Amino acid sequence: MAAMTVSDWSGIVQGVGSIVAVIAAVGIYGQQYNDKKAEEREEIKAFVQAVRDEIRSLWSLYDRQVGPALRGLKDGEAFRYFYPVSADALTFYNNAASHVGKVNDAELRRLIVETYAIAKGIISSFQMNNHLLTDYENLLTHYQQADRGTVLESREVGLVQYTIELKRQGDVLDGSVAALLSKIDGWLERN
Repeated sequence: MAAMTVSDWSGIVQGVGSIVAVIAAVGIYGQQYNDKKAEEREEIKAFVQAVRDEIRSLWSLYDRQVGPALRGLKDGEAFRYFYPVSADALTFYNNAASHVGKVNDAELRRLIVETYAIAKGIISSFQMNNHLLTDYENLLTHYQQADRGTVLESREVGLVQYTIELKRQGDVLDGSVAALLSKIDGWLERN
């Protein structure tokens, strides 16, 4: 066997160096991939925590401000309270809804979307009730035609019927919020 020349050694060193560079590149890529996945998991966890915080905060306000008055109505009574509420109250969800699809639990995703849809629906219903109540009060104050009693009675019946729907929606929202918060708490414990 012939003695190795400097050129031979140089080639071997370059070959070994290339192999080490490939191994290092694969290792760096693997670390970056793992870091990115960990960052995505943390982002999703932060999203779910923020959903929980927003729902808890808004539910607490609803339960203190309007829930007891609505639940306390007897059959045949109208909800005669102005509840100034806006869909803008769902600030976080309105700005981050695109993250729902990243949540790795199909049931949790469904509950998030469902609860916010129900919340938006009841917000619209309270806005409609505010409108119906304003209409009734305007008629009560200003309408003086011969059919005043019939018109007012018709509006009263409308308010009572709408109150039935508000109470039904409130009950549905109660159940949805409870299910969502329970599911979120379980998911956060596992993640």
